[in-house]
Amino acid sequence: MNSKGINVGSLLWFILRPFYIFGLVFVVPTFIIFLMSGISEEPDVSIPVIIFSLLYFVLGYVWFGFIPRKLNARLTERIQANKGREFTPLAQATALLYNRAIALDPQHRKLLYIDMQKGTEEILNYEDIRGWELIRHGNKPASLTLATDSPSHPTIGLNLPQNQVDNFSVWLRTLKQ
Repeated sequence: MNSKGINVGSLLWFILRPFYIFGLVFVVPTFIIFLMSGISEEPDVSIPVIIFSLLYFVLGYVWFGFIPRKLNARLTERIQANKGREFTPLAQATALLYNRAIALDPQHRKLLYIDMQKGTEEILNYEDIRGWELIRHGNKPASLTLATDSPSHPTIGLNLPQNQVDNFSVWLRTLKQ
């Protein structure tokens, strides 16, 4: 983990994804060619190429499917652990790169902030939130910044994936009411 709280494993996951996709451009045609014609003609070459290609596909499944689900499940598990009589979140946003999440409970006017890297969780009342700002960056994740009265978290930052921005911004408006 570096000084900004980014998990090195999460950072590598985000950085290496484009390289994996670029590698598919070569692996898929090679796999198809060797699968269709190479097994009977050159088994010494084709079998290792096919095995490597299959391992590459499995790596992609793990990289794009398993790891994000696991990171999200850890954050969701922490949110669920905080559910109770006085906190019932109706909306949540997660930033997998930073292992952070925010959950909102408009009924009880509470916000849960979780930072898995620092190992902190805090439930704030809406009154403790002085303001918020959501900045969209085109196709990149939007930046959400909350200013709070909390001494342990005077500002809370989260990068929201595009698929969470619209839904979560509607829930953020409940902070002002």
